[in-house]
Amino acid sequence: MIDSANNRLIISTSEGFYESGLGNDSRCRPFRVQPPVSVMGITVFEHLDRNTLLVGSFSGLYRWNPELGEITDVITGSNTISESDGNPFGATAVSGIISGSNGPQSFLDYDGGWVPLVPGLQVPEMPGEIRKSPMSLWNVALEVHTGRIFSVILGDFYILYVPMMGIITLVILITGFLLWYKQLKRKKKKIKTQNHENHQIEPGTKSTV
Repeated sequence: MIDSANNRLIISTSEGFYESGLGNDSRCRPFRVQPPVSVMGITVFEHLDRNTLLVGSFSGLYRWNPELGEITDVITGSNTISESDGNPFGATAVSGIISGSNGPQSFLDYDGGWVPLVPGLQVPEMPGEIRKSPMSLWNVALEVHTGRIFSVILGDFYILYVPMMGIITLVILITGFLLWYKQLKRKKKKIKTQNHENHQIEPGTKSTV
């Protein structure tokens, strides 16, 4: 994100937030105070005013003033201390926001759906075509991707699906490479033997000088 007011670039990484100058000084420096961010990455990252940023992830939604080192939980209104959150999901998993002329109006919770931030806002009615439709392909793909589709068989052990599939894939790649390399050496040895036999002098022939 470009922070024109402070002439810098703000970068979000897996190791935290960094700032870099837009001029000759392009060194990256970490911020002393940073809002909690899920390891899944940020889902909301925008300006609220010149010095305040709105940062959202599966760890919540926060107003962040890097200059003053202030972090405020938008949902609860309480001040938050800077911390590193290693959990993929926090108390509120924010997957996006809906903003208006006066700032954020509502946010989208990963589990609860549309949640208003402004008193008096009503949840919009779902269109009938969507309400009556079966499970979407996106949800099916997500269940397979996370392994939750096997929870009816494996129970809570479905969480091992992803790492086990990674290990199995790695084993297949390694053993496949070893088999290919073994066949390649065997083929080269066979070609070398045939070439050696072809260069041998046949019995009964005499060489001339």
